[in-house]
Amino acid sequence: MVGFLRREFIGFVLASVLPADLAASSVRQTPIDPDLVQGILEAGKWTSSSDDNGGGEQLREEFIKTIVENYKKDKVNPSQKAIDGLGVLVLMLSVGEWGVSWKGKMPDDPARDRWLGPKTIMQGKHLMSYALGGIGIPHLDVDGAQRFLREVGRRYPAAVADLAAFTDRQTSFHYDRVRAAGGLCAANPRSVVIMSDLDGKPFDHGAVTYGGAKYCQRFNLNRKLNARQWQTLRHWCRIGLRDKAIQAWVIQDWLDRVWMPTYHSVMNRRAPGSVLEAFVLARIVNTSNGALKKALEAAGQTSDPESRIEAELANYAGKNQTHIGRVGLMRRPGAVVDHFS
Repeated sequence: MVGFLRREFIGFVLASVLPADLAASSVRQTPIDPDLVQGILEAGKWTSSSDDNGGGEQLREEFIKTIVENYKKDKVNPSQKAIDGLGVLVLMLSVGEWGVSWKGKMPDDPARDRWLGPKTIMQGKHLMSYALGGIGIPHLDVDGAQRFLREVGRRYPAAVADLAAFTDRQTSFHYDRVRAAGGLCAANPRSVVIMSDLDGKPFDHGAVTYGGAKYCQRFNLNRKLNARQWQTLRHWCRIGLRDKAIQAWVIQDWLDRVWMPTYHSVMNRRAPGSVLEAFVLARIVNTSNGALKKALEAAGQTSDPESRIEAELANYAGKNQTHIGRVGLMRRPGAVVDHFS
């Protein structure tokens, strides 16, 4: 229900700030194409034994070219696969901050980083993310994380009882509150954080002490300790993220709840909008609904696509150093589409 309300909210915000003829239709007709999923998993160096120690992810040039050419076949009435493909570019290059491996001469990188991907789990987002930032490639949290954990329980019945404290529909879930209480805020985290799963198998991630005073003040002011709960969450997240079907579920869930309503709202104007603007707005709403509303208000009734994008990016960046650092990355999907167009 919460996910439905989020989709409706995105459409409502877009419709309330842009012209009244915007319509947000995001009903999926077919599941995500396996080729898209496979291309992502290969670029993310994913296997069924992977752990949260990713870095250096880059989409292949050929994979991106296929996505762009598939969309170019019919821009007026693109297929579900074509729309999904564009969303994949946003999720990986902008949200995940992945790079691109080019065979030939590469275009200019808007992020000015030679199209490199994140160097460690301290940067960007990863297919196996569970120890830092959130869950999976979108860094799922709150209701998104609860949907994921329920899906894990659906596929792995043994998880249901263990995850009940996290999936209770009457209780809000906050990833960093669970993490911060897991021992990260103890005087000596390495001696408190449990670094093996419920079966005694070691967690192969280095995020044992990633936190600090500001982090603990924000998420665990009273220095609560529940190391077992943090162990349990990581145990089932890792099992879920090692399942190819659940990886596909995570990707499709983001496409359905963030990308599709954004894409349709922008492209269904009486005078169709720019897919490049949809790229930017999808990344902004991935941060928060409030950020989306402010960005759209900043663009106002401007009709020029590039002027709209510049206004939205400027508003999103503001004086926030993290957001400022994302601006170039948010231009990457548009840059690769332009390159192959």
